[in-house]
Amino acid sequence: MLAAQLSITNKLYEASDSGDFHELGNVYRDYSWSRDINEVGTNGLFEADFTIHHHTGRVNSETKMSVLFFRPESPAGGGGVPIGRP
Repeated sequence: MLAAQLSITNKLYEASDSGDFHELGNVYRDYSWSRDINEVGTNGLFEADFTIHHHTGRVNSETKMSVLFFRPESPAGGGGVPIGRP
């Protein structure tokens, strides 16, 4: 879901962000997320690293995923401007 929301963005910027899924109701109340976006090529290639955190009592787990996005419209050097939350 997080990667899909980011995929509709025309421009990416190097940034770190985090949040939760409260807008989806109580179904995902024990989950939160974080992401790091880094430019990995001078041609507009970016890597987005997503981590989903699951907190239940004493047990905490993480699921990680990385996705590459080609966004040649993005400013060179990553731009340094954080993107908004999805």
